[in-house]
Amino acid sequence: MNQKAMPAGRHGFSQFILIVIVGAVLVFGGVGFWYYQKPANQQLPVPQTEALPTSSSGEAVSASTEQSNQSGQTNQKTTSKTSARDDLGCFPPSCSVIPDPQGKQICLDWKANKSVTWPSSCGYFSGQPACQKLCEAETKTATQDTDSQTVSTSTAVPCNLAPLQRQFSNTPYYSGPLFDAHFHMPQMFKIPNNPDAPVIDEDVPRRDVACLFSNKDRIKNVFAFYGIPINLKDQAVVIAQDIEKKYPGTMSPFIELVTFPGYPVVPSSINAVLIANQGLFKGYGELSLYLPHYNGVDSNDPAMRELYTIAQKNHLIVMVHLTASQQQSFEKVLQDFPNTIFLLHAAEDLPWASTVFGTYFDKYPNFYYSVDIDLVKDAVFPATTKADFIARMKQNWQTMLNAKVAEWKSKIEKYPNRFLWGTDRGHYAWHYDPEVEAYFEEFGRAFIGQLDSAAQEKYAHKNAESLLQKR
Repeated sequence: MNQKAMPAGRHGFSQFILIVIVGAVLVFGGVGFWYYQKPANQQLPVPQTEALPTSSSGEAVSASTEQSNQSGQTNQKTTSKTSARDDLGCFPPSCSVIPDPQGKQICLDWKANKSVTWPSSCGYFSGQPACQKLCEAETKTATQDTDSQTVSTSTAVPCNLAPLQRQFSNTPYYSGPLFDAHFHMPQMFKIPNNPDAPVIDEDVPRRDVACLFSNKDRIKNVFAFYGIPINLKDQAVVIAQDIEKKYPGTMSPFIELVTFPGYPVVPSSINAVLIANQGLFKGYGELSLYLPHYNGVDSNDPAMRELYTIAQKNHLIVMVHLTASQQQSFEKVLQDFPNTIFLLHAAEDLPWASTVFGTYFDKYPNFYYSVDIDLVKDAVFPATTKADFIARMKQNWQTMLNAKVAEWKSKIEKYPNRFLWGTDRGHYAWHYDPEVEAYFEEFGRAFIGQLDSAAQEKYAHKNAESLLQKR
C-alpha cells in the first residue's frame, strides 16, 4: 500500500490487518494472554513443526471466545470440576498478573473450580505447550481434533467467471491476460477490534477467492499473500494446499510467518514449514517493515539475512515494503544476495524514490517492482463499501488514469522487463467481489493500453510469469 496517501491505520491491506492481528493475538491467546510466562523483552519459545491440522469443512479455526447459549451450537468446550486441579504449568501463581481481562477470567475460573471456556481447537495454543496440554486434558479433544481435521477430498465446484463487461470506452485498451502480482488472502480468524477484516471460509469462501482467477482470458494467476501468526500457520497451509488441489494453477501462494511477541521473523520456523510443504509456496511476504511490530527490525539484520538465504535455497520470491530508513541496508541486501529475487512496492513516496527508479534497475538484476494499489488509490483508500468504491471509480476514472499514466509510463517503458501489475486488495470482504474485481481489472487494462506495445504484455503478465520460472 502507498504509505503517504493512505490514512493512518489503513495502509497496506494485509499489512494493516497484520497490525490488528498483533493486537488480537496478544489479547486472545495462543501467544496471547499467556505472555506473562516470559519477561517482556524475551521471545517466547517457537514450537516445532507439528503434523498439519486440517478441516474437512475447510473452515478456519476461530480465535473468538463468544459462546451461544440459545441454539446449542457453540464454538467452545467447557469443563467443570469440584476439586483442585493440576494446571500443568499453564497459569501463574496469581491471575492478577495476566493483563487481558478474558485471560484473567479463565485463570480465575480455573482456580475457583468453575466452568472454564476453552477455544474450539486446543491446537490454538501451539505456541504454549503447557496450556495446549491442559486444554487437551480438560476437553479430551486431542484425538478428536486429529481425527476430524482432514483435507476435504470433495470435487471442486466449477467456477463460472464471466467475460469482463467494460464500463468505460478508453482507447487504446489492453485486452490480453493479466497476472495480479500483489493480492492479500482473507484472514485466518475474526479480529475482534477490526470487524471489517474478512475471514476466509466465513466471510469469503476459499472457492470464491480462487474463482476470481479461473478465467484465463482475464486475471490468469496471482501472487497470493498469506499473512499469518505462527500459531495459526497450519490452517493457512491447508487452505493453500486445498486451493491448489481443487483449482490448480489459479494461485501462486506466498507466506509471511510472523511470531508474536519479540522479533517477528524466526527463520528456523519458516524453514520448517517450507521443508514440510516443498514446492507449495512461491514466495515470502509481503514483508511489511513499516509495521509497529517490525520496529527496530532492519532489512539487513542477521535474522533477515538468514531468511533471504532460506528464500534462495527454496527458490522463493521475496516481496518487501520498506521504510524511509531502509535505503542503505536494503541496497546492501541486494548486493549480498544476487541470486534471491526481490519484489518491491510502495517506494514511490519514499524520500529516496529517485534512487530506486534511477539506479536499482541498472545495478541489480534481481530487483523488480510492482505498480499496484497506487493506480487506483484515490478510489480505494477513502471507500468503505462496494457502492462507495464503484461511485468513486466512476467519478475519478479519467482523472486517475491520466495522472497515473503521466507518473508511471516512462518508468515502465524504460525497464519493461522489471515492472509487474497488481491490485493490493483484501482489506474488506467486498474487495473479493467479482464486480469490484472488474473495476480493478478494467482500470489496469486501460492503463496498460497507454504503454508502448513492447511493454504491455510484459507488465501485464509475462514478467510475473518469468519470476516464477526464474525461482
